[in-house]
Amino acid sequence: MFDLHNQERAADGKSPLALNATLVAVARQRAQEMAAANCFSHYGPVGGSCPSSGTALFIGMINGAGYAWTTIGENIAKNNYPDSQTVEVAMNGFMGSPGHRANILNAAFGRVGIGVAVGPGNMKYFAVIFSN
Repeated sequence: MFDLHNQERAADGKSPLALNATLVAVARQRAQEMAAANCFSHYGPVGGSCPSSGTALFIGMINGAGYAWTTIGENIAKNNYPDSQTVEVAMNGFMGSPGHRANILNAAFGRVGIGVAVGPGNMKYFAVIFSN
């Protein structure tokens, strides 16, 4: 998925993203929590629920990790396609969504963290966190 992000950025004339260890750790935690709670939301899971509004959970997680940022974004995806197809399906979904595509192609973003976890029914949860 990291390579696919940078391929899309290169095709759009943008600089490549660099993996950041803190963003990777938070993205992995986000994916694991969504999978464990069967919660697909930018705002959860929180306290056993899957909220649909509020402050995006990843922001608190990033701040809690002591990561300094001025521009930040998150893309999430889920699917239960076979392992050989799941990343491509998620990436196609990102690129087909104006908001997700904008995050991927945002020239202000230079760092990224990507996490994936598998939940019930072989559902794969992806979290991609971008930062300046």
